[in-house]
This record gives sequence, C-alpha cells and structure tokens, in this order.
Amino acid sequence: MFMKDTWKAIYASAQVVLTAAHQLLLTSAPAIYALCRPPGHHASDSVAAGYCYINNVAVAARFMQNYTLEDMNKIKKTYNGDNGVNRTENIDKSNGKKKVLIIDIDYHHGNGTQEIFYDDPTVFYISLHGHPDYPYFTGSAQET
Repeated sequence: MFMKDTWKAIYASAQVVLTAAHQLLLTSAPAIYALCRPPGHHASDSVAAGYCYINNVAVAARFMQNYTLEDMNKIKKTYNGDNGVNRTENIDKSNGKKKVLIIDIDYHHGNGTQEIFYDDPTVFYISLHGHPDYPYFTGSAQET
C-alpha cells in the first residue's frame, strides 16, 4: 500500500543505509547496523513485496562495491539539499568490485536479497530465518 508519505520514508530509509555504509568506511568498526523502516529484504530488483519497496541492503552493498571512500566523500560534499540531487558525474566507478557479506537476521527469509545476489560471486548472503513461513517457497537449504 502506498500512502502519502511512503516515498519520503523509502528515500529516508535508503539514505540511512548509504550513511551507514559511508560511516563503516570512515571508522575502524568491523560492521555496522542500520535500523530503518520500511525494510527491504523482500524487494528484488524488479518487484516490491512484503512492505519492502527497495532493497536497502542491496543499495548499500552496491554503493560500497562501486565507490571508494574518496568517492563517497565527494558525493557527500556535492549533495545539493535544496532539490535532493546528487551530482556524481566526476566520480570514477571503474574500481574492481569489493566482496560484501550480508547477514540477514529476520523471522522471514530475505527472498529479494537472495534473488538480487544469487548469481553474484562478489556478495555472500546469509539468511537466518524461520522456515516454512512467508514468503514461502524460498529460503530452503536446497537453494544454497
């Protein structure tokens, strides 16, 4: 269901994970946790599902793979808060993909995250979830 402020919440949620990804590289922390709503792990690259409109962890993973810390700092500096536009045309995204580990701890299987990264050897996805339950038909041991 899409309400009046749904898009604002989705956008803010994505900004939380992008900020968390940036902060992870700025600090010596081995991991970072981003608590945001709406969640994202049921959204695939083409389908919104389970109250998930975009896959926040996928956004953060790709952001960390495609941008260096220097690039992220440039993006932060060039952000124009007046109209919400990021000007990133001077960012070189040619660096090799870094490996990312995603650990999803939720009663429901993150079917969207699995679908997005299933054939990607640069992302290792672990889902700790109850089975069988929503989204049903996914998250079984046979899918590993």
